[in-house]
Amino acid sequence: MPRQQTASDGGRGAFLALVLGGLAGLAGLVFLVFVTNGFFAWVILIGLGIALFMGLHYILWGRSFEQSIAAERAALLESEED
Repeated sequence: MPRQQTASDGGRGAFLALVLGGLAGLAGLVFLVFVTNGFFAWVILIGLGIALFMGLHYILWGRSFEQSIAAERAALLESEED
């Protein structure tokens, strides 16, 4: 008789899929670095640098802009209620 599937089994399956997919992707990146004699490592570093720049840009500018817009939105909603 087959075992019944529980709710936690779906989470385990998704986690396993993510881990195996990540390992396969990492293996592919290492393979590309070796095949291109290290050139692809620069591509990875540039991509990481761009991602870091985007994160810092959001933290330094995006959050403050979001907060100022929230204050303006609250004032606008308050004026519409009157």
